Amino acid sequence: MYSKEHLRGRNAGYKPARQLGFFLVTLMVFMSCQRVAETVGGPNLNKAESDIFAKNPVHITWPGPRNEDIEAYKAQVNVYTMNSRQDTGAYLTDSYGLSVKRINDKIYTRIDMQADADGRFRSAVSDGAELVIFDRYTENIDLRVPIASDIPPELDFFSHETALGRINLSLIRSEAQRLSFDVNEDAVSQSLALALPSRLFTNPYEERISTRAVFDTERELLNQVETLTVLNDGTSRLSTTYPVYTEYNNTYIKTGQVTTIENQVPGRVSGFDGSVKVYNSPEEVPEISARELEELKQQDRVQPVGKMIFGDPADLSHTITIVETYLDVEVNTVQNSAFRMIGGL
Repeated sequence: MYSKEHLRGRNAGYKPARQLGFFLVTLMVFMSCQRVAETVGGPNLNKAESDIFAKNPVHITWPGPRNEDIEAYKAQVNVYTMNSRQDTGAYLTDSYGLSVKRINDKIYTRIDMQADADGRFRSAVSDGAELVIFDRYTENIDLRVPIASDIPPELDFFSHETALGRINLSLIRSEAQRLSFDVNEDAVSQSLALALPSRLFTNPYEERISTRAVFDTERELLNQVETLTVLNDGTSRLSTTYPVYTEYNNTYIKTGQVTTIENQVPGRVSGFDGSVKVYNSPEEVPEISARELEELKQQDRVQPVGKMIFGDPADLSHTITIVETYLDVEVNTVQNSAFRMIGGL
């Protein structure tokens, strides 16, 4: 399954964690009804992240019978981002429609994007082997290209999975043991940690140091994916992604995810003598009254800035947080025709 960032080539910094998460999760069963669900996975969410999900409540619709498997999934996705060095909060930076369907044992994905700068509404569809980008209204094709699989051959047993809910943990455990992967299971915390060999992940722009996935063995859910890489310029990048699930009639469905990307940049920028006052967060910035502000303006001592930089200006290290919320989730309502631009359907 391909995320919007795969299809558009954006946010490459957290692609490794996302791509593993997408392939490690399997399908699950729901009751037939529509209701507002409650989000679970709270221990991983801080207050700011929890507030975003609270402002974007999810509604789940499943019109089929209760014993029906999930073969199709549709949602509206809102993306919020925050840079620890610049932003005082998370801002809505993107929104798109997501559709996923299993057809003839193959996963099809469709992304419906917002209007581009030229005013056109584009969509992208993929079956994992081909990518087609087209005008959503005229259906004129802008791009049709073959795509190479992100999955190493050793991980082929993940290739037919989607990121929608409960996983086949027995399969993951047995295949990991067969391949002699490092597996640690803790009965007390009811977790299973799987470390994947770095040799499986090659990239000319970075070196993979470690890849680790943690599963909830009680609920059979993916809890977290963590990757550590070193870029060619020496920057150390720790990407951590954890899905957010919604409990729905004693089962779980993925309704979002949170990714943090910690970039530790080596060295320091020259030219800073330490005389500039450093504030590490918005909370450290002193407040002044309206009267004091007016006096400073009259003295021409106020200089507007576009964005304030927090932290040591000579240290370019920073953390990016990306919060994705899934709204208006529909199960088993997507028609095959949504992916007809691929052909063969």
